Amino acid sequence: MKKLLTSLLLVSVGSVYAASIPTPVDIPASSMIPVKVLIGGDLTKTTTPDSPFPVVLLIQNNSLAGCKINASAYPDFASGRAMIKTNKIVCDNTEVAIHGYVAGSDDKAGIQGTKSLKTVSINKGTEATVVVLDKAVLK
Repeated sequence: MKKLLTSLLLVSVGSVYAASIPTPVDIPASSMIPVKVLIGGDLTKTTTPDSPFPVVLLIQNNSLAGCKINASAYPDFASGRAMIKTNKIVCDNTEVAIHGYVAGSDDKAGIQGTKSLKTVSINKGTEATVVVLDKAVLK
C-alpha cells in the first residue's frame, strides 16, 4: 500500500509542471530562454564550481513553456550573484543536455541574490534568462 501511495504521489506531483511540446524542437546556440527559479536555495562558501548547488528553473513564455531546466549554482560573494550553468532541459519525460548559463534581469551573468556575510540566496520566482551556448535538440 505504501508503495502504491508513493507511486501515485510521484505521478501527481510530476504532472503539475508537465509540458506538452511538439517534437523535435531545435534550440539554436545563442537562444535566450525566459525562466523563473522554481527551486533555489542558500549558497554558502562551501558551495563551489566543483561542488555546486542544484537549481531547477521553469521555462516561461515560449514554445517550451512549462519545461524545466536543471542547473548548478555557486556564489560569487564579491558581486552578490549566484553564478548558474545549465545541465539538462526536461520536457515530456525527455531529457537533453543543454550547455549555457543564466543571466539576471539586468542582463549580467548570474542572478543577483540576497547577500549576507555567509550566503547568497536564490529565491523562488526570481526571473532570469537562460543563454544557450550550443545547439540542443529535443526529440
